[in-house]
Amino acid sequence: FTTGSAGPTLTPAQLVFVSLASIIVYGLFLYVLTVRNREHFEDPDATFSMPYAKIPIKKDFKRSVTLLLIALIAIIGLAKVISPSVKGVVIAAGLPLFIVAVVVALVVLAPESLAAVRSAKRGDLQTSFNLAYGSALASIGLTIPALAIVSNIIDIELHLGLNSVELVLLALTFVVSVVTVSSHRVTFFQGGLHLVIFFSFLFLAFAP
Repeated sequence: FTTGSAGPTLTPAQLVFVSLASIIVYGLFLYVLTVRNREHFEDPDATFSMPYAKIPIKKDFKRSVTLLLIALIAIIGLAKVISPSVKGVVIAAGLPLFIVAVVVALVVLAPESLAAVRSAKRGDLQTSFNLAYGSALASIGLTIPALAIVSNIIDIELHLGLNSVELVLLALTFVVSVVTVSSHRVTFFQGGLHLVIFFSFLFLAFAP
């Protein structure tokens, strides 16, 4: 809906703003998760509580940031490597090219998603919720700035946009997420709603 550039693209200033906003949102999530409101992400029915982690020293913080950046670069490289193969399969099957992005996203989020599913099967919905949201916010909050930097370095056009159906699903996800977080616990019904939205997204991706 922006008018500064044509199509689903952003001007350099808009891209910088979106990148900063993504980083800020992810930083706020980490602050709330680890410092401000840790109790919101703990299971009230748990028979034990995890001890609070000590504040990392400067050396540990630098090491963590370095490893995070290395992992992020590796993820972007993996996405770039598998994208051509996935694109060839999608084109051969006559599916929309949007499926390429869906497959790459599923591959990137697979480890945390599988861990979240295992936690849900054990009945630990709160841990499942934390894993799923943490990985999703990390992907959004860190990948967008990384892609913005890479697109400027190698001079490619970056498309960041949603169609009307995706906007509705995103808004619905926000509403359900607010209800889930504000209740301070995750129920079976709320988890089911998130799954319904997710499978609706997948179905509409294959059958737009």
